[in-house]
Amino acid sequence: MRRWWWVALLAIAALIEFLRWPRGGDDGGPVRGSAGTGSGQQVSGAPGSSSGPRATLMPSWTATRGLPGKRIAGIVTFEGARVAGATVRLTSWFPEAPEIVQTTGANGAFDFDVWSPPGYMISANAPGRVGVSQWVDLRDPTVKPSSDALELKLLGCAATLSGHVLDSSGGPIEKARVVLAGTRVETDRAGAYTVCASRGTATLRVSADGYGGVHLFIGLMGPLSRDVVLVPEITVLGRVIRAADGVAVPDAVVTISPAGAWGPDGPNAVSAVTDADGRFRASGIPPGQLTATALADGLVTEAQVKATAIVGQSPPDLTIRMIGVVRIRGKVLGAGKPIAGAKVVAIRKSPLAHSRDSITQADGSFELEHVLPGELVFKVTPYEVLSPANIVVKTDRDEVVIEVASLGVIAGRTLRDKKPVPRVEVRVIGGGEDIVVTSDDQGHYEAKGLAAGTFKLYPHAKEVGAFGGETQVVLKAAERKDNVDLDVPFGATIDGKVVDQEGKPVANVYVRYMLANGDLGESETGPDGSFHCHSMTGGGPYHPEVFPTRALQNAFPWAKPPVGIPLADGASRVEGVVLAVNIVRLGIRGRVVDDSGAAVADARVRAQPMGKQGAPTFASWLRLPSAVSDANGAFVIPDLPEDQYAVEARAPDGSEGIRSPAKPGGSPVEIVVQRAAGIDGTLVGFTETPVVYAQSRKDTSRFASAQLDGGTFTFRGLSAGPYTVTAQSTNE
Repeated sequence: MRRWWWVALLAIAALIEFLRWPRGGDDGGPVRGSAGTGSGQQVSGAPGSSSGPRATLMPSWTATRGLPGKRIAGIVTFEGARVAGATVRLTSWFPEAPEIVQTTGANGAFDFDVWSPPGYMISANAPGRVGVSQWVDLRDPTVKPSSDALELKLLGCAATLSGHVLDSSGGPIEKARVVLAGTRVETDRAGAYTVCASRGTATLRVSADGYGGVHLFIGLMGPLSRDVVLVPEITVLGRVIRAADGVAVPDAVVTISPAGAWGPDGPNAVSAVTDADGRFRASGIPPGQLTATALADGLVTEAQVKATAIVGQSPPDLTIRMIGVVRIRGKVLGAGKPIAGAKVVAIRKSPLAHSRDSITQADGSFELEHVLPGELVFKVTPYEVLSPANIVVKTDRDEVVIEVASLGVIAGRTLRDKKPVPRVEVRVIGGGEDIVVTSDDQGHYEAKGLAAGTFKLYPHAKEVGAFGGETQVVLKAAERKDNVDLDVPFGATIDGKVVDQEGKPVANVYVRYMLANGDLGESETGPDGSFHCHSMTGGGPYHPEVFPTRALQNAFPWAKPPVGIPLADGASRVEGVVLAVNIVRLGIRGRVVDDSGAAVADARVRAQPMGKQGAPTFASWLRLPSAVSDANGAFVIPDLPEDQYAVEARAPDGSEGIRSPAKPGGSPVEIVVQRAAGIDGTLVGFTETPVVYAQSRKDTSRFASAQLDGGTFTFRGLSAGPYTVTAQSTNE
């Protein structure tokens, strides 16, 4: 029970990282390098060279105004030794961005020359090693090591992820790109892949030419199997203009994001840059509902544009209107002295909006771009803002002075058996904060920016499969407490294999061992059915259950009853356990059709036990057993426990249908999707453009945002039922 919040926290963190506001500033000199594309077409360059076509990764306006360029260079190492032949990639912040590729020489070095701020993502990869990636912020004058002395440290292969990339008919997709953290591989002719990985959690991203890309949230503690189904891509066309006069906006960065994909898995976002006429073309997008936004020099999207894209239909042709923003310049001072290396963000109170961040320089100066006018507050990390409490901004502002005060710090080491444990995640709760910091390679951690109060610290060593209990720390105002060492003693493990009633291995199922007091160890099975349940406290017998997924708490019946496993303490190790379950290999099969009987392709189909309350609610964030319908509308959800299920189908256009009951191994079921609904309306009395959204009253976790066009709004792709519609501007 004490680890569920880690799963939720990491899923939310992955989602926030995926949707976060672009980092950086504005204007300045062009970025430089030999550019490839995010779709895998790359141009190589020798270390220190500038071979290949000179190009920009980003429009020149994205470079931070007034700051000099810096060299990005360093070495790739493994266990302290330099790695020759490693692939090093440099890319920018927007989805599917072009990238620069180099290969390290005999000395393991790379050199990408000089680049303009704000920053870039750099990654290194080598066969048989776990890749690494990190954000290099060229704005921060306090960061160490400097951008020209980087060390990208590859890790050993502690876990593996393997599987197949398939189309909806089950056919293999060759040369699909599979990316896990900094590790990249391509599928073979059979669509198979294997990725070397660290233990812990990460986001798996899969894409292929001609298909829409997807991402999946993965937890790895050993061998894991995960097949990925891709559907044909759609292309989105459009034009970006200024709302005030209709003039085209060149060099705008357009981001196309899936609408309503709130969960650990979902479609990837993609981006494109407009040409001289403000036109753009974006591909690699899965069919379905989408939103489009743009960012340009001094401009932001007036209101996100929504559309539905279906394979075989004409591509959407969108018009994105942009409005002007303001710029704020100033200094951050603490006790009258300049503060360097602080992150400054302006936050509009209503409707809530964040500016792009800025990093203060040696003289405390900052410049905030893309600030929406209104009543603002400043957030300066890791400090407390003393003044101004708020500020109303309608036009550009200069010489804004932000006074800050130092906050508290908790620091120490993460240990196991009195030895440092690297890369341990420490959750810090208290004083209005709920943050996670990670210890470095020597086991040192530091939590900064903490107000006075009582804090609870929880360490989780995901790479070794262990955790520690709660540590309480009381901080006074601006107090620093060092030597708060955190132990991770609880790491008992049970290793084994899951087989079916015929003795064949069962891959990709969820295994849980639980103690009577609620302590548990969990794992998903690998291709050979192996599992590694970990992070247990010990202290009694643990009893197993096997489920199709973590979210589907409906256990497989036992083919052979298991026995409890006694674990004495957090250092206990048990191996060689075999769990035999009964499963129905055929699962639930059927077709998805619309109300005319026509097949519905590319529908996502999910199954969930009906339970005592009848048909369940299919929350979007639940990872349930699922499949994608093929061109004939056919689907199969295999390997389910015998039970009565409800089966939901959701088509790319938002049409939905539920069929119940359905039984594994029974007759094929037909799911009829109900055509998606819509809401049209008018805005009356608003003096500025509001945010308009609808909340389902049947499933309050579902929200939809409206497409705005002058004084009207529309919602499309809604499931049938009652909704509450809300509109809100800054003051209305």
